[in-house]
Amino acid sequence: MGDYTTVFDFATRLPFGWQAWVMIATIIGFAVAVPLRFRRAGRTRWAFITFLGIAAVVGALISSAVVQYVEVARAVINGRVQVAEGTVSNFAGAQRGQPVEAFQLGGQQFSYDYGLLKPGYNATQLWGGHLRDGEHVRVTYYDSSWNERVITKVEVARGA
Repeated sequence: MGDYTTVFDFATRLPFGWQAWVMIATIIGFAVAVPLRFRRAGRTRWAFITFLGIAAVVGALISSAVVQYVEVARAVINGRVQVAEGTVSNFAGAQRGQPVEAFQLGGQQFSYDYGLLKPGYNATQLWGGHLRDGEHVRVTYYDSSWNERVITKVEVARGA
């Protein structure tokens, strides 16, 4: 099979997806609004401490995700990715309470779950994912330094 439709491509995707940016903007809004509330009440010290605390938590969450994103982006740009092609087998779809999907393809094991700040393909069937048992696909992936196989591109065979 040589005719594929690309359903996900890391190289053309907004980092982390729009939902993550809405979440980050909301957290930043709280990081500014809560200290201002303390300040208006005359508790400037608590406003400063609260702002620093919220900024530290947000910074830790975002910096970890950014480091992972940059690593995957460099791998894609430098061609340090691998390709698996074939028919999806042993597919285990995500369910409520079990958010991980897993499958085998071309002798390789893949798994992913829906996470807002994760690089790579993470669209489970619950969130409109395209992978199913018996489907012929080509998957480009990167084995990351944090011991996770990151799917950087998903192509589904046309007519499959």
